[in-house]
Amino acid sequence: MFLLPAEMFLYNNIWRMGIDGSDLKRLTNGTADTRPCCSPDGKWVFYESFISGKYEIWKVGSDGGEPVPWTGKLSKKLVISPDGKHIAGYYWDSSTSQNTLNVVSFEGGEPEKTFILPPGAYYYYPFKVRWTTDGKALTYSLTQGSVSNIWLQPLAGGPARQLTNFTTEYIRDFDWTPDNRLILARSPINQDIVLISSREPR
Repeated sequence: MFLLPAEMFLYNNIWRMGIDGSDLKRLTNGTADTRPCCSPDGKWVFYESFISGKYEIWKVGSDGGEPVPWTGKLSKKLVISPDGKHIAGYYWDSSTSQNTLNVVSFEGGEPEKTFILPPGAYYYYPFKVRWTTDGKALTYSLTQGSVSNIWLQPLAGGPARQLTNFTTEYIRDFDWTPDNRLILARSPINQDIVLISSREPR
């Protein structure tokens, strides 16, 4: 099953389709639903929805049905553990003014683990979070200046450690293969200034 991002349609909704492109089905009907994440058993789709000026996490059955809010203490960038028992993601703690990485039960509620993110690991693009294949650690992209690297945070605790040592470019996305290899997409940010004349052509 493929999950299609919101930007492909007039409104930001989540859709699903078969791997061959068949059985296209709309799963949500909000105005700002994005970043879908499917549970390992294929039964649930979690996603971010922008409601009343803030992001909330909702879930809906992969076959459709009525979406319901998820009660876990996360804000954005959610990822589900390989065993389907926990969800991790970004959280802004307004009481301490800190960016944190929370690990919450699949059922929701308060965090079971909280890790303070270092400067540069913010919720906005290109910050990403991924579980390692064994489910024992979280990895995330940390951008400092104009350079991104991957860091690993063990669930058992202790300081995060840097996995990659790039000196240029942003990491746009990354993930772990089933045989525990890191794959990623990197690129520079190029900005072009274009002058468009307001004169009519002769």
